[in-house]
Amino acid sequence: MGFAFRGECCHKIDQKGRVSAPADFRRGIISGDLEYQPGTNASFTIVYGDSRLACLQCYTEESIRSIDEAISFMELGSEKRQFLEFFFQTKSFKAQLDPAGRFVLPKNLKTKAAINGEVCFAGTGQSFQMWNPESFALHCAELEKQFRNGNETVNPLSILDAEI
Repeated sequence: MGFAFRGECCHKIDQKGRVSAPADFRRGIISGDLEYQPGTNASFTIVYGDSRLACLQCYTEESIRSIDEAISFMELGSEKRQFLEFFFQTKSFKAQLDPAGRFVLPKNLKTKAAINGEVCFAGTGQSFQMWNPESFALHCAELEKQFRNGNETVNPLSILDAEI
């Protein structure tokens, strides 16, 4: 894995529906857009999926192509392929960064993720997520709760299969 999206931050959405991607995330979007040339707009894909997805899941063009390729090897017409095509291809939107590192977040995507005046970006390695700030706080609390045993805290490194 090359670039990894890391960290979290919240940015305001302007009156035109534009939001600035965090600077580190911009670098990842640009490095993951194999067709990007200086002076052009880098692209990335926002997957809004179905009702299970409480946030917007974002992929570089390189990452979404890997997903598309994996789907293309599945049996034509199979239920799993149809679902993945629906989830990753139908329920997605290609966004472009403008020269200032902003992109338009369409109204239907803001509505889907209950995003209003502010969006929280969360790095997840090969992709990143965009959340409603309150939903993101609840999500973080829920994740933390999953790996606690009463007052005892699970060491996160113990969850990894690989040795570090």
